[in-house]
Amino acid sequence: MRTKTALLDYFLHPFRYIAGGKSLLWGLLTLAGLTGLGYVSSTCFDGVLDIHAGRLDLRGHALCVFGSWASAVAVFYLTALILSGPSVRLIDFAGTLALAHVARIPGVLVGLVPMPVPDINPQSGTALNPDDLLAIVLFLREHILEMILLSVICIGVLVWFIAWMYNACSVSGNLKGGKGIVSFIIALIIAEIVSKILLAIML
Repeated sequence: MRTKTALLDYFLHPFRYIAGGKSLLWGLLTLAGLTGLGYVSSTCFDGVLDIHAGRLDLRGHALCVFGSWASAVAVFYLTALILSGPSVRLIDFAGTLALAHVARIPGVLVGLVPMPVPDINPQSGTALNPDDLLAIVLFLREHILEMILLSVICIGVLVWFIAWMYNACSVSGNLKGGKGIVSFIIALIIAEIVSKILLAIML
């Protein structure tokens, strides 16, 4: 019973057990792995929270993954400096926020599974014709269960990733309770905006 409880606590609060240089090492390996998987599966992490289907070269995928991570680290670290003082360490934020990307792996693995697509060929800049609209309706009716399952997986991955990001910031920045939750939400929104601007410049 104690072993199960310990495993559950490790799953829910991993950064109570790993931080600093060790989390940074494993986190950088995780980011590198996500870059490779994103390239193979044509999955772009083009924002702190974003994941979209898209084909880029390997450099583009690396910029998306590492640029989004760097944006989050900068914003959350500065937030912790303001609220908790100079005792917080940059390496803890860099490591734990990188390692939190483990939660995104199931989402990118979905991109490796062949998915059916509607048989349409719309002309660029023109509206869909009635035949294409009918094809989409029939496609959705036939594959509705697959679409629902995919949506559930994507939402679950997003919730898991945000939970681990909050845990990373709470532990690394010593921010808990109401102050921790409110500051995390505000910083997350800012980090998302910063990552979008940064990637728009770099890509």
